[in-house]
Amino acid sequence: MNERLAAGRQDSFATLLGALIFAIFTYLFYDTVSIPETPLEPPDARLILRAFHYTLGLSVWALVAIRLSWWWRGPRPVPPPGLPPAAFAFSRAILLALLMTFFVTAIIGVVYAFADGQPVSFYGFRLPTLIPESYPLRAFGGYFHSAFGFYYLGLVALWLLVGIYQHVRYRAGLLRLLPGSRV
Repeated sequence: MNERLAAGRQDSFATLLGALIFAIFTYLFYDTVSIPETPLEPPDARLILRAFHYTLGLSVWALVAIRLSWWWRGPRPVPPPGLPPAAFAFSRAILLALLMTFFVTAIIGVVYAFADGQPVSFYGFRLPTLIPESYPLRAFGGYFHSAFGFYYLGLVALWLLVGIYQHVRYRAGLLRLLPGSRV
């Protein structure tokens, strides 16, 4: 699509996807932090949180896949007034890296779960086991799934710091960082 948008505006489909990814990922992050703090008794408590984790992670993966597709096919946003194109491109590059990290993290998470022998479900429907149990693959997947988790937290922090800097330096507006707001 070669559709041009007004300066500082994002198309409504990209805005909706961004808001959904943000909301689901926020709950996924809460779920991730809650699993280790959940008591071992009753044993089903952690299993339920893990099932939510798989469902939410795969939901984020699916939405990010659509968002990445739209990133390349959809209309290109134009920088807000006063924000240099290079600064706008830098903040979008950070966002693109974050989306790609979400995408890869979900795939590695599923590999880890299958290699650990865990049943992976998506909204209550159990997915067929695609990978046999394997300790080396489990160790590889678990390490990188965790490492990517810290990496995207760093990317979010960088994106926020760059957004704050751009607001102070160029008066680009802080609200543009929120889902559903200006680009």
